[in-house]
Amino acid sequence: PGNATAETSLVSLAGVSINEGTILANGPAGSSFTLAITGTTVNGTFEPGYAFNAGLIQADAGNTLTITVGGTSELMNTGTVLADGGTVRILAGSSVIADGVAPVRGFYEIAGGGTLETNAACGSRYSGCCAVSPRKSFPASPVNFK
Repeated sequence: PGNATAETSLVSLAGVSINEGTILANGPAGSSFTLAITGTTVNGTFEPGYAFNAGLIQADAGNTLTITVGGTSELMNTGTVLADGGTVRILAGSSVIADGVAPVRGFYEIAGGGTLETNAACGSRYSGCCAVSPRKSFPASPVNFK
C-alpha cells in the first residue's frame, strides 16, 4: 500500500530537457505535480529553457499537473499531454519564447472528465500550428487538439 495523503512534487527542467517516456501525475487524490521549465546559466552564459516532449505527460484522476514556462523558455510538445480525469495546467510567464508553447504539432487530450487549462499560446506572429488555445478550460470528454 502506498501513501494515502496528498503529495506535492516539483521537477525543475532547467536548460534543455527531453522526455521520450512518460511523466505521470498519479499520486493520492489531491496531489499536485509541477514541471518548472526555466533557463539556466552554464559557464557564465545564460541558456534558455527548452522542454521537448516526444512522449507522454499525464495527470490521472484526482491529480493536478502544472507545467510552468518561465521567462526565456518554451515547451515543445510533439508527443501527448493528457488530462485523464485529472487537471493539466500550462502556465506561461512573461518574456517566454513563442508565447510559451512552440508552434509544433502535438496532442493535448482530455479523457475521463479531465480538465486542460492554459494561458500559453502560439502568437499569430509565428508560423506553423498552434496546439493550445489561450485561456481555455475544456472539461469535456475525449477531445484532441493538433
